[in-house]
Amino acid sequence: MGRALVGYLGRELGRYRLKDVAEHFKRDPAAISQGTRHIEEEIQKEGTLSKTVQRVKEKLTRGRKKKYLIT
Repeated sequence: MGRALVGYLGRELGRYRLKDVAEHFKRDPAAISQGTRHIEEEIQKEGTLSKTVQRVKEKLTRGRKKKYLIT
């Protein structure tokens, strides 16, 4: 679950591709993708994981300037 959570946060906050996260952890991108989908499903349930992830996101972005991706 840890790698999947890093993949989720990397995509949400850092705009990292799951492929890049998978390469970093030397894992198959499909495995990271599946884990990330599982994290997203658990967050949608509004349980303990949802609250924990929200707190982690707040701590990681505290004091950080907002960046906008222009495509």
